[in-house]
Amino acid sequence: MADYSEIKDALERKDDHQLKLILQRTHKCHKDTLLLSLVRIKNKLSKETLDLLLKKGADINARDNYGMTALIHACRSGSLEYAQWLTEHGADVNARDNSCWTALMYARCYGSLECAQWLTEHGATINASGNDGWTALIYACCNGSLECAQWLTEHDVDINANDNNVETALMWACTYGSLKCTQWLIEHDANINARSSAGLTALMLACRSGSLECTQW
Repeated sequence: MADYSEIKDALERKDDHQLKLILQRTHKCHKDTLLLSLVRIKNKLSKETLDLLLKKGADINARDNYGMTALIHACRSGSLEYAQWLTEHGADVNARDNSCWTALMYARCYGSLECAQWLTEHGATINASGNDGWTALIYACCNGSLECAQWLTEHDVDINANDNNVETALMWACTYGSLKCTQWLIEHDANINARSSAGLTALMLACRSGSLECTQW
């Protein structure tokens, strides 16, 4: 098995060439080395080195202490190239971390539409929700990401899905004053009269948060 300290040193220095040399002369590496590599080197490894890591026994679905996989980290940082490589080599597109977040949810939360599109095309569950009940659409609307909200609704997302407080994407769009997302959701049949567990509608939440444009629209 490769000397872990050697691998760690190469990763800390972001030395792809040295890491490749270490892997070429070893018979086996730690199963979590691929994940460690992606995290430590900020997704700067060559595909040749990644292929070597797999060949030497790295587990493509290994998890860190937060339950995050290499694919989740790649999508969180918006690295489409590595998200593609990972899924093409068997990464679980629906793996969840300790908060029940999937790679798709991270892609949406951090604004990586390309990663989200790739994941969905390769079997990611579009209506998945975390421990708080938040879906990718809710995150997109909270961030005011109209492009993301449009893409999700065009791909059969549940527009009226609610979180643990029975609050929908429309309610969150109104809470954060995202007029464009609010308009888009209503135009695509979001329930404007739905109530949260506290009995509040989207209009009430818009008024409470001072989102004047949303209330007028």
